[in-house]
Amino acid sequence: MGSSRTVFETDSICVESPSWGGDRVGVVWLNRGSKLNTLGTWVLEDIIRVFSFLQNEWFAKGTLKVVIILAKGRMFSAGADLKEEPKRFKPFETATEKADYFRKWRYDLQLGRRAMQAIEELEAVTICGVHGHVMGGAWCISLCCDYTVATEDCIFQMPEIDIQLPLTWGCTPRVIRQFGTMKAKEIIMLGERFTGKELYDLGGINKLVNSKEALTEATKTIAKRFVAKDPVALHMVKTQFRALARAHSLGDTTESDGDLLFLPAVLKHYQRSTL
Repeated sequence: MGSSRTVFETDSICVESPSWGGDRVGVVWLNRGSKLNTLGTWVLEDIIRVFSFLQNEWFAKGTLKVVIILAKGRMFSAGADLKEEPKRFKPFETATEKADYFRKWRYDLQLGRRAMQAIEELEAVTICGVHGHVMGGAWCISLCCDYTVATEDCIFQMPEIDIQLPLTWGCTPRVIRQFGTMKAKEIIMLGERFTGKELYDLGGINKLVNSKEALTEATKTIAKRFVAKDPVALHMVKTQFRALARAHSLGDTTESDGDLLFLPAVLKHYQRSTL
């Protein structure tokens, strides 16, 4: 993608300003390729931090127009980090301590939803470039963006049903919005896999390329086209689409997504305790 300078960095994400984009394009790299770019708790926290920086510091200066999201390594992301140590039940000395513990737990379970919301609410135009596997919540990142480019052999899947979990992070309404209710049921309830070509034919991505190298160049080309548009008109159109998407949702049921994860945690706890 040419020379660039790092403008913000966390342990899992790097934000660059490429020389060809001036101060108008930011490139967000998922930077844990050795760990398959899994989206663990601290990575989700990093996403919120990064997009807060993009929104409140860079876009607020009046220069940022386009953000590209890409990933290092052999895949975009394997989705949620299933190896992450889950919270454990523990004894409590007081009812207040117990209430505070579970309230904090409930807040933590909303982290994925808040991370996706941070991406979707960015005022700049967002382009997602995906390769390899795009699993679960990683697919949701793409759904939160304005434009998606994928390699032809890319694999998309929402596998949560097969690991005894509901689909959360606000993914379900976004899948319905993108594909319609009938196809969304197939994607979520059967956990079907789709190649980049299949998803392109369904209208789930905007552009196909044949390699990871071509992916980077394609996102660059699209970003330049967005940058060339009138900034006020482009921002107004983006705002229109976002407002219409919110109206279409008919109420944000994702507020309770964290609670959907709580029940499986309880069941697993009692399964262990009765063995």
